[in-house]
Order: sequence, then structure tokens, then C-alpha cells
Amino acid sequence: SYAGVYVPTLVRQLLSTPASTVRRRLRGFAVGDGCVGADVVCGPRANGPYFHVEFFHGHGQFADGLYDRIMAECPREQLLGYGTPVTDPGCRALLAEAEAQIGGYYAYALYDACWYQNDLNPPHDRPGPLSARRYWGPPRKSTGRTARGHQSRPLDGPGPVGGALNDYPCGGAQAMFQWVQHPDVKRALHVQPDAYFFSGDNGVGFVYNLTEANLLPFYQEVVRDTKLRVLVYNGDTDPDLNTFVAQNWTRSLGFRETQPWRPWTLDGHQYMGGYVTRYAWDFDFL
Repeated sequence: SYAGVYVPTLVRQLLSTPASTVRRRLRGFAVGDGCVGADVVCGPRANGPYFHVEFFHGHGQFADGLYDRIMAECPREQLLGYGTPVTDPGCRALLAEAEAQIGGYYAYALYDACWYQNDLNPPHDRPGPLSARRYWGPPRKSTGRTARGHQSRPLDGPGPVGGALNDYPCGGAQAMFQWVQHPDVKRALHVQPDAYFFSGDNGVGFVYNLTEANLLPFYQEVVRDTKLRVLVYNGDTDPDLNTFVAQNWTRSLGFRETQPWRPWTLDGHQYMGGYVTRYAWDFDFL
């Protein structure tokens, strides 16, 4: 997210400081699922709902017929945004209908089945019935089937086996907040015994002014005028800063493609890891 601004501006500062020992060692930088400035991505004058619609339709989250109506009836310039808000009443109604069809989701990971437990806010002592789920360890053995053929409860306790679709354990945030409150941990961190830990995600409670309007010219400058390697990568299941947005702004930089969109594999053959587009001057979009 905001590292999409922090990382390039840090590199910009290093490049403007000839005496920096870090600059001499710098070989490149990478930005993942990043903002690009308030006028491009992550700002009031940035992209409109177009890529949001493309992402959720592309992931099968709302009906084809509704998607077709949005594309046919919504003014394209309003969907794209960049200073042009959605003012057409019919379009706004269609977009609201799409949101209703999409339903609930975690803005950082579309298929994350643990997000209620892994929310970045400190959990309550009693977070509710979902806290009764078991998150650690392998699936438990069952007692078998009942007379009606239904699966009975596991032998070692009530509730279904927890875990996300990618098999990491749920409840990590709750465990972390319990851990940092332990007196031994506070002593090891050299903080006061009554220190209070809280989530600073998205600068909640902070005064945060967006001052970086557009980093695209910096990318063009650093790629064409330096020997630094640049990698922009994006997760396919990030609804908020999605791959459609990233592909759009990286293409807009105008670099010559040296390798068009192709599979990016872990074995050099067909074990898929993603997709990559390679550009001149060591710029890659993954």
C-alpha cells in the first residue's frame, strides 16, 4: 500500500544524496500492491470504480448480466475516474447493485477465510462465537456417523476445524496482542510495564496528509537514467490495490516490452507462480 510511496521516495532521496554510502550499494527496488500517488492510485483524484468492477467480475463475484449493463450504461470517463466522479444516477444504482451482489470480503485478501479473526484492530477478550474455533494443528478425528448419516462431532472438542484457504492458522492477530502484553515480552522490548500496544494500520488516529501526487515520472526517470532494476509485483487476490490497476499504470509508463505477458513458473516449465511482463531497462511487472 503506502510502501508504494515510501519506497520510491526513499530511493529518490538516496539518488539525490551523492555522498550516501547506501546509494553506492543500491542495485534496485521492488514495490508490491503499491500506491503511486494521490492522482494515480490511493487518493481522492485517483482511479474510479472501473478496475474495481473488472476485478470482482474477473473473479466471478457478481453476475455477467450486471457487468454487461455497467459497461454499456455507465459513462466510461466516470468509471475511470481521475478527477471525474460517478454522477450518473443510473450508473450509481448499477454499481450499488454490484456491491450488494459481491457481499462481504476482506479488502486485503479476497479469499481469506480468517479475516474476522485476523483483523488488524486489537481483538476483544471475548471476540464472539468464532473464537471457539480451533485454529492450530491437523484435522481432528471424528467419532463416525450418526444414525441419519450425518458426520458427528470430533472426539476432542466442539466446532469445525479452522484455517484459511491457504492453510495458515487463523487467530494470529489475537495471539500477537496477547503476546505483546506479557510482562516478559515488554521487558525484552525495553518498554514500560504499562505500555499500551495498538494497531497503526492506515494511520488510524493520525494526521496523514497525502502530498505525493504522482510517482510515474520518477519511475520513468529512474528506469531510463539509472542502472537500477525495478520490480512492480501484485497479488491476484488483493481487491483494494488489484492487478488490473497495477497493470494499467505500469503499461502507461511507455516502456518497450521485451517479453509480453507470459507465465511465470517455479520450475521453468509449468508449475505456475504467476505472470510476468518484462520491459526494457530492467523494469518488470509481476
